[in-house]
Amino acid sequence: MFLAFSYGFYVFTYSEGLDENLFEVILPKKITTFETSRIVDVPNNRIFDVMADIENFPNILPKNVIYVNILNKTNNVIIAEEELSRAGIKTKFLVKHTITPYSEHIIEIIDGDAKGTTITQSFESVGSQTKLTTNVHLNLKGIISVIAFLPESNLVHALNTIISHFVEYSNYDI
Repeated sequence: MFLAFSYGFYVFTYSEGLDENLFEVILPKKITTFETSRIVDVPNNRIFDVMADIENFPNILPKNVIYVNILNKTNNVIIAEEELSRAGIKTKFLVKHTITPYSEHIIEIIDGDAKGTTITQSFESVGSQTKLTTNVHLNLKGIISVIAFLPESNLVHALNTIISHFVEYSNYDI
């Protein structure tokens, strides 16, 4: 039995002369980075202001952001405790938001099951519209680590759905 298992394991993991490990073919690939870009029909200053209003996230994404508690706020840096929910799973993070007005918003998870994850969003005016480019570097552990094994297209779709909520909220007269 041991010999059969050992031989089978060897065959599946042996990659001499092969382009990739057979486990990588059988198992889903872990996503650690991805990027998405899109043009939204909202002026740069408006969409930036909405996406940088951390305290308002529970109103913009009520099904996903349970609460945001600002712990420290300086000129361009906000440290917040944020509780998120997805598919009945609630997680808390300590998050650092570094904001460069009207050009960049960097979100760094500094504590929690996503510690080390960074999301960098760049804002570029394109006439009366805005080009949003989002770079994501995932570092997940615990129950949320399964997210890294979703197909990249699913992750990009989820991110674009979130952006759509911010765009919709931006169109309200506040």
